[in-house]
Amino acid sequence: MEAANYTLKFNEGRPVEAESAWLPWLRWAITAVWVIYSVNKWIKRGVTFGSVITFLILLIILIVWSFIGGKAVRKPFPAEFRFYDDYFVFYSEKRYFDRNNYKQEYYKTYYNDLTSCEYDNKYKQIYFYGDMQFTAHKYDKNGVLLDKPEKDKLMKNFGFYINLDFIEDIDIVSEITKHSPIVVQDR
Repeated sequence: MEAANYTLKFNEGRPVEAESAWLPWLRWAITAVWVIYSVNKWIKRGVTFGSVITFLILLIILIVWSFIGGKAVRKPFPAEFRFYDDYFVFYSEKRYFDRNNYKQEYYKTYYNDLTSCEYDNKYKQIYFYGDMQFTAHKYDKNGVLLDKPEKDKLMKNFGFYINLDFIEDIDIVSEITKHSPIVVQDR
């Protein structure tokens, strides 16, 4: 494999669920108790219009409650840019998606296939658009990286962004423009 001309290592900020581990179990326990109570009530008294309406209202409340999780917070995850003569790579060894879903991601983009690169100073994010080779490997439940890629394909007119919340000592725009022909525009 070709050696990179320059590698820029940094921490990418990824949103992480802030809720405690016991909250989903509490939701399921309350839901189970409520279902058992409702079914028991219907068996003893019979199904009435009022009991069906009460059941539907409580069901809607439980569905909404199950989708409302804890507030997301950003945490740092190691990532890097690798700059080569004709292309660059964004590599993230362990990118967080949810509590049970981590992936190793690899975006390879040729400079001439990159349609734009934009930096959003307000949200501290950098966006890349164009054609790129995307490869992702999942981690199993024990944290072991799987050999077979979950996804490995050429993405046409694709875009991705990187959260730069934890980069304080690096001027990411000047680093990209210094080590590649990429022109970074303000968003």
